[in-house]
Amino acid sequence: IDVQFERGFVSEMRLHPRVLRFVWSKIRDLRPLPRVVVEGEPEQIRTFLGFDVNEPLPEGLANLVSALRTTEFGIEDDALFPQELTDPQSWPRLDELDVSGLRFGDRRAAELLRIESFPRLADLDLSGNELTDAAVVNLLASGLPQHLKRLILGGNPIGDQGAIELADRWPRAGNDRLEHLNLRFTNIGPPGQQALLARFGGRIDLF
Repeated sequence: IDVQFERGFVSEMRLHPRVLRFVWSKIRDLRPLPRVVVEGEPEQIRTFLGFDVNEPLPEGLANLVSALRTTEFGIEDDALFPQELTDPQSWPRLDELDVSGLRFGDRRAAELLRIESFPRLADLDLSGNELTDAAVVNLLASGLPQHLKRLILGGNPIGDQGAIELADRWPRAGNDRLEHLNLRFTNIGPPGQQALLARFGGRIDLF
């Protein structure tokens, strides 16, 4: 466990998913409630999110977590990946979700990414998840974009259609909070690049 203090109080805790299962009830009693960052290997974060019916979260644990991050990139054996999200959780405090390299695919990403599950999500890393243009459409319809400040979609086979959808359908005016968009290492060509640059300008990283 890595613990940070501010003015004598615990301000942030970074810990492994298995450790949190043992200490979450003690964390719950801390006041003020610290920022709780859970970091683990892809398989462990995937399970923590509810993709394993054999390891449900204790009731109330999800209410503590502020951020979930993978610490390694890539899953070796996709055959071990459960077919669907078995027990969707609500994560009321979670503002950062890094699921890079989990190879979700379009359907599993759509099952996970819902505004009801992540009402405060501002930072989302979906790199390396085998996402196509269909995943972009699902994300835009999820309600999450109006809250996102940082979105990483790089390392996915997203093409021009997905890029144009992002440019056309991303929230506008006061609902556009985006500060950084990463679409490096995709299949986006000149038409999609032009649409994205016209819409997002210096906020986007394409190369």
